[in-house]
Amino acid sequence: MAIDYMGGLSILSSSNSTFSSKSMQDVIYEKITQQYKTKIEKTSQARSEVYDSRAKYYEAQNEKLSLVSGGVKNAIDTIGSAVEGAKKIKDMIFDLKIFLEKADRDPTYYAQEFDMKLTAINEEVLDRLGVYNLIGSRSRTNYEANEYDLKVDEKGTTVLLQGYNMSADYMITDSDGKYWVPDMRNSIKRYDNYDAVDLNIETTYSTAQSAAAGSGSATSKVITRTDTDYSNSAISFNVDGVDYTGTISKGGLNVGQSWIYGGFDSPEGIAQAASEVEDALENAEMMIAQLSAMQATTQGQFNVLENSIIQNKTEMTNALIAQMQEEYNFAAKIKREYEGAVTSIASIAQTQGQYTEIFGSILGDNKLMNYMFNQTV
Repeated sequence: MAIDYMGGLSILSSSNSTFSSKSMQDVIYEKITQQYKTKIEKTSQARSEVYDSRAKYYEAQNEKLSLVSGGVKNAIDTIGSAVEGAKKIKDMIFDLKIFLEKADRDPTYYAQEFDMKLTAINEEVLDRLGVYNLIGSRSRTNYEANEYDLKVDEKGTTVLLQGYNMSADYMITDSDGKYWVPDMRNSIKRYDNYDAVDLNIETTYSTAQSAAAGSGSATSKVITRTDTDYSNSAISFNVDGVDYTGTISKGGLNVGQSWIYGGFDSPEGIAQAASEVEDALENAEMMIAQLSAMQATTQGQFNVLENSIIQNKTEMTNALIAQMQEEYNFAAKIKREYEGAVTSIASIAQTQGQYTEIFGSILGDNKLMNYMFNQTV
């Protein structure tokens, strides 16, 4: 190539004694530089496209994993809140058991203590996190526990987080089709139609054992149970001299207020309450165990996701390092090739200059001899 460059340009030169080697050398340098510049740009662009494609893949994966991980972390907090509440409720159920062991000594006092503790239990349930309350019920008329699907990986796999209703709730449907629903404090309300749209409140009655024990919106009209078949879902009761019959349904812990058990005025009522409280205590222990297992499983899945995110970031970093190494190696190779080419051109130019100095006087103005000379050097 050097001979072709030098010869091709030399024969067109207007000067026979000066071969304009510097000018031709500059032209060759520029040509070589442009060729290598183009080569570098094309190769670097191709490498960048490959890396950008990899980077976009890892970034998309990290975004998916981070979204799933965030949801799982929220679930861990929700379950943790449920476990915390369940443990507190278990302790309060044990308090109910203690009250019942002493109820025959002072039925009115321990009935009030019993009801206040039930209120505290329900408040604890309501105090849990958000709409995903795993120890609450779906509604006052649907005692099924809350549940929701949790996405556990970037592929969309879900698992069901099953809650456990730990409220102490009940409702009575009387023979007239009216609904009696407690406010979980010290009163019960009779509704024409109990739903989320139109409650149609008719009357509020006190569930306290005496009018003096009532407060707030409760009236002096105290509701009392009149039958003694406490284990049956059928119930008879009286309010202000009016008798009612109906069917009671319980939810969650399946424990009702003290008046449901006759205000603890009889051994039978205390025994029924004690039996239901004992069942509630056993269920609470089971619920805590299952919620704790759910918490551990969810935590494990969170750890898997976090490890995947770390691994993904590591792979992305390694890809970047590999890309940089490739660029470095390519740059070093190009540099060696370029320097070799430049050195070769410089050597040729220097040699031609020496030959010209020696043979210039011999060649003179003979164009043919000059051309042959240029082709040989």
